[in-house]
Parts: sequence; structure tokens; C-alpha cells
Amino acid sequence: GLHNLRSLGGTPVAGGHIRERALLRSSAAFRHDESLGVFLRAQGITGVIDLRDDAERAGTTNWADYGVSVASVPIFNNQLAHLEWSELADLYMQMARNFGGQLAQAVTAVAELSAEGGVLIHCTAGKDRTGVVTGLILSILGASRETILADYLTSATALGESYQEDLAFVMGREYIPGAAAHRAVYVTEEALSAATVRIEAAGGAREYLLGHGIDPAVFNLLHAHLVEPDTGL
Repeated sequence: GLHNLRSLGGTPVAGGHIRERALLRSSAAFRHDESLGVFLRAQGITGVIDLRDDAERAGTTNWADYGVSVASVPIFNNQLAHLEWSELADLYMQMARNFGGQLAQAVTAVAELSAEGGVLIHCTAGKDRTGVVTGLILSILGASRETILADYLTSATALGESYQEDLAFVMGREYIPGAAAHRAVYVTEEALSAATVRIEAAGGAREYLLGHGIDPAVFNLLHAHLVEPDTGL
């Protein structure tokens, strides 16, 4: 029941790599399915970070039904329906410029829930908000720009007709015709760069998040919970 699903396990970061089954990303779960609970348990996922606005969760599965801890952090502060944007890059620019506090909250939630077990991050498609939050975490842990971009662009081939069918199941086909359907599955390097430019102008991921109120201790927690040190063998 999950689209655009992948693990960040094995991703190279400074001094090591992301632990297997420590951090996963995906789309939302649109339909209740008992096999999803089986999957979460098998993967050791004990926490879910939901980045959607409250209205987006209507009609979708309730993560709490699967016995996991859930942190709801609406990245767009429940304002997504009122934002004006045409190109995807516009949306990313607004995300980085106007919602840094929410991004800091999401990174903090990952650090806290990862103390209990594996964490799954998602928004609706698992590409835009999830892509930026995942990129911030990887950057904090010392992943290269090329690594972050490669992970982000994976969504370009991971979202297809089955995702659009599930999205239409919740939203109704009249809400995702033509251009909207295209934007629902589209990713572009330029879009991620629109957020990255803003973040780098603040001095990088750490300085950007510190400027939006994150506790510096969160950086150490992320490293402790997510990173497997290289053994040198």
C-alpha cells in the first residue's frame, strides 16, 4: 500500500553509512491494509513522521492502527491549499523560505522517534516535503550533494499509474486532471536546488536549522541513532 518506498540504509555519510532499516521514506498509505502492519513490523519500523497538512490525511489510513508512534508535522503549517505557485521550484523555494520552523520540527521528530527503532518519513507522494526533510538529514550527517540528489531523483521512476490510482481513490479524479496529475509525480533537480540555494545561503543545513530554532543536541541524536560507523575492515 506504499508507493515511492525506499530505505536509506547503506547511504554513505561522514564516517559511516545509514544503518539498515533505520530510516525509510515513502508516499502516504492511502488504503488500510493489514499487510502494511506486517511490513512495518518486519522492517522494525516503530515510528512514522507524517509531513502532510491535516486536510490531506482525511480518508487515508490511520498509522496508529498499526501500533507505531506517529509524529504529525505539517510542513506547510496547514496552508498548502492556499499557497500560490506554478513551477515546482516555486513551491520548494517557499518551503525553505517560509517554513523553516516546520522543517526543524520534522528533523527533530526523526531524531526522537529513531531512538525507539526504524522511522518512516512520508508526505503525500513522498517526493517534495519528504525529499527536503530527507535531504536536510543526509546533509547534517555529511552525505555528498551527489548522494542527496541521486536519492531525490529516484522518485522520478518510483511514482507511476498505480500511485495516481490510489491518489484518485482519496481525492477524486476531478481534482488531479492534466497538469495536476503531472505535478503529482514530477521531480526535477531545479526544484530541489530552489530549496538548497536558500539553505546554503544560511550557511548550510545545520546553520539553517539552528536559525529556525532546532536544539543543537538533535544533530548528535541523529548521528547516534542513524549512523553505522565504518569499521575499516
